[in-house]
Amino acid sequence: MYRFLYSCLIYLAIPLILVRLLKRSIKEEGYRRSIKERFGCFRSERPGEMVWIHSVSAGETIAAAPLVKR
Repeated sequence: MYRFLYSCLIYLAIPLILVRLLKRSIKEEGYRRSIKERFGCFRSERPGEMVWIHSVSAGETIAAAPLVKR
């Protein structure tokens, strides 16, 4: 029930969020250039092959350190 209510609220908020993004992008030109990045759509130049390592806790970060050093 709560998830359904939350989803409905999110769908109702989307037009308001888009209006806010539009207004701010009109006021600030730099903001307009980074709207795609805010939604996770971006292209970045990579120097070569890349491996993403994600850790949430301090323990995971410490455990991943030897892998990063290689």
